[in-house]
This record gives sequence, structure tokens and C-alpha cells, in this order.
Amino acid sequence: MNSIHKVAAIILAAGDSNRLGFPKQLLKWHGKTLIEFIIDKAIRTKLNPIHVVLGANYNQIVRTILRYPIRIIRNKRWQSGKASSIREGISSLPDETQAVVLFVVDQPYLNDSLINALLQIRLKTSAKIITPCVKEIQCNPVLFKRDTFEQLLMLRGDDGGKTIFKHFQVKWVNWKDNEVLVDIDAKEDLEVLIKRN
Repeated sequence: MNSIHKVAAIILAAGDSNRLGFPKQLLKWHGKTLIEFIIDKAIRTKLNPIHVVLGANYNQIVRTILRYPIRIIRNKRWQSGKASSIREGISSLPDETQAVVLFVVDQPYLNDSLINALLQIRLKTSAKIITPCVKEIQCNPVLFKRDTFEQLLMLRGDDGGKTIFKHFQVKWVNWKDNEVLVDIDAKEDLEVLIKRN
């Protein structure tokens, strides 16, 4: 594990993209799939280990990422909601993990500088959760320190990491790049993305 950070990555990629009509993890983006794009970001920012949680369309998606230095976690209970993927990811981390950055797979404009900002701020704040926000809108990825892991393991259903914000001091990082708010949940989102590029 990286001796400087001891910060892991969990990439949540278990959903079935039912509103999109096909696995968004495999959407082509800048010459690679969207899931590879996010994995590359985690690698470039030296997060270690990198755990990718898959569920729906497992066999189809896993083939595209086997070459990466990651651990693949299969969430067989993915249909019960995103909380199950968070629990699978957190419970798979090494004991020495000091913090984790929680990624979603459909953030096409995620950049290294945002991840690096979270990592640097972690070293300067006593807050247990560090989250970016754009114009007061909370966005991903989010850094959770070890103190939060027990609460994350208690999440159920469609609860996400934001559910536990009320239990901890949160450091809000104002980010000026509106594009980090872009995600892909429906065909309309994809059409907008195509037009922008």
C-alpha cells in the first residue's frame, strides 16, 4: 500500500443501468470504456489498493478490466441497492487502510486535480469526510477516513455515503469545474454528453 497516503479506492460499478438500456460501465469515452477511464484516474493518483465492485453484467464487464492492477469484488446482492456495494468494498479493504476514496463509474469529466485535492486536504483537516461541491451541490468522489468505516458498513438499501454525513465532521471543498457534476443515468444524459463532445 502507498506509504504516503494509505488511501484506497473503491469504484462502485455494480448497477444495471436500466434507464440507459445498456451497461454504462462499457460506454466508450476517450478511446476506452468509462470504467477503464475511472480506474485510470485512481491509478494515476496513486490510490492503492483499488477495489472495483461489479454486479450486473459481471461477465461482460470483467473482461474489459482484468489487465489492470486492481481487485475485483463481485457483489451478488447488487439488486438490493448501492449500500450493498459500499459494504462489499469497505469490508474488502486491508486493515492498514487509513482512508478510502469512493468513486462512481459514470463521472466522465472527473480529473486528477480533484482527487489530488481531496488527498492533500485529508492531511490538513480533522474532518472525517472530505467531499467536493460545485455551487453548493455535493458531488463525487468522496474521501472517507477510517473512523467512518463502521457507519458505512451499516448502510442499507439505496443509501449512499452521503447518508452518514450527519454523523461526522465534513470538510466541503468548493470546486469551480461544473463538469464534475455530469453523470450518465439515462439516454438523455448520454445525448447531452455526445453533443458536448
